[in-house]
Order: sequence, then C-alpha cells, then structure tokens
Amino acid sequence: MESRVHKELLETFKNLTPMDLSEEKLPSIRTANKLLIKPYIDEAITQKEYFAKHDEEDIQVRLKVYAPVNQTDTLPVVLFIHGGGYMFGSVEGNDAKCARYAKEVNCVVVSVDYRLAPENPYPAAIEDCYLALQWIVENQV
Repeated sequence: MESRVHKELLETFKNLTPMDLSEEKLPSIRTANKLLIKPYIDEAITQKEYFAKHDEEDIQVRLKVYAPVNQTDTLPVVLFIHGGGYMFGSVEGNDAKCARYAKEVNCVVVSVDYRLAPENPYPAAIEDCYLALQWIVENQV
C-alpha cells in the first residue's frame, strides 16, 4: 500500500531537526520541559490529586482530576494522556489545557501521570493509562 504525504507537509518535515531521544539525552529533554511549566490556577476549576494502585505490584499512579467548581450533576469524563511518546512530558505541563477542557466542555478531566520509558519499559505506561480508566469507572468520577 502506497502512503502519500501532502507536498507542503513534506517540505515542513524536511526542515525539522530530528530529536535525539537517546538515554543520554532524555534527562536534559525532561529538565528543559520542566523549566517551561508554569503553575496554572483557574478559580472556576478544582484540581485534586488521587492515586490508583496496581493490584499485583506496589506501584501507585498519580491522577490529577480537573472539574468545574460549580459541578452539581454527574458530568462526562475525559481521560487525558499527555504527549511525549511515553518518554517525557508531564501532567503539570498540561494543567492549562486540562482546565480549559473541563471549563469549556463542562466535563471532568482525569490526567494520568504514567511511568516513563525507558526506565519503565513497555507496557508500563499503557498499563498505567488503563489503570486510570479503571479508576474512573470504579470511582464513578
């Protein structure tokens, strides 16, 4: 099967510098990402932390829940999985985005602080994300 990429997009890709995601470079990428994070507070949104525990292991996964302050009804829930290819990125780096979703869509957002690779090999991050989904169902968020 032939794959096609739009000409303009292909030109953009040609100008991108490949990112070095080697184990030697990952710590500096993570540090740089953390420096870009600014605390985010929206008076219309609550931000609470919870922990979900894997049954068979002594591993807890942090979940950050964003909800409208004036929430009285049961709202739809969005499970937010931050970007970073399961190697970098963070919950805090998406505070503003998750709060905006909760506010503008009038929903609850659960953001999962999954374990990062390569320290935690596949399928650790996927298992953490699935655990977050189970936590949502079990806790009727």
